[in-house]
Amino acid sequence: MSRKALGKGLSALIPDKPLPVPAAAAGSDGIREVPVQSVHPNPHQPRKNFAPDGMEELVRSVKQRGVIQPVLVRESQGGFQLIAGERRWRAARQAGMVKIPVIVRKVSDQDSLSLALIENLQRENLNPMEEAEAYERLLREFKLTQDEVARQVGKQRSSVANALRLLTLPAEVQGHVREGKLSAGHAKAILSLTRKPEQNAVVREILRRGLSVRETEALVRKAGTPRALRRRPVKDVHLSAVEDALKRHLGTQVRIRDKKDKGRIEIEYYSRKERERLIAMLRGSAHT
Repeated sequence: MSRKALGKGLSALIPDKPLPVPAAAAGSDGIREVPVQSVHPNPHQPRKNFAPDGMEELVRSVKQRGVIQPVLVRESQGGFQLIAGERRWRAARQAGMVKIPVIVRKVSDQDSLSLALIENLQRENLNPMEEAEAYERLLREFKLTQDEVARQVGKQRSSVANALRLLTLPAEVQGHVREGKLSAGHAKAILSLTRKPEQNAVVREILRRGLSVRETEALVRKAGTPRALRRRPVKDVHLSAVEDALKRHLGTQVRIRDKKDKGRIEIEYYSRKERERLIAMLRGSAHT
């Protein structure tokens, strides 16, 4: 099955079918073999967890057949820096290989992170927290907007925004998602609760009872609805209309918290660039 096209065409750089390792001419487009020790990890690699069982299996395969599919690298001081293929490189080192096949590309730091992210997304190797953190790095380090990130990785903006919301979960909950004890569906349901003590209590119940995502959604409704009804009246229809209008105008999530003619207006942003854009819009509105 061919992998779906994403981002900047990673399939053109890392083919679907395993490649033989011929004595190809060195160059930016050819496959060449370089010393394993001259290749260094990618500091922009979004994947942090490498399952020991999977690595052992890959090491055995490498010992038997070698590294069939080249890793993607770029030249760096003193050798090469990985862009994609860190598992294969790790396996080659553990298998005691002297050389490894590589494809060299000239890319920027931003492209290096994007390509590493795209490769892992296509192979479904990232856990939800690693995916969210990679998006956040593109926003923070390269000053991209959510729309720009979505275009680079071939995702809908809403998918990127939903992933970033995971970073607002308590650290303990994020840890459970990272370890695979909770799925992205569980995390999305937990985010329906706004108070961290409630979120943590629901997580403990999920883990204790082994609840499914659907059961978690039912538990969240039970945990959140009565309190919401006691503490918050139904939002005024006029305020709801204003809230929707502000969302459309500002291009981000907006909430109006109103209680007896007092309250606050909350405007969300996920990067410095987005924050500055919103501030500029608000300042412009204030002078019109």
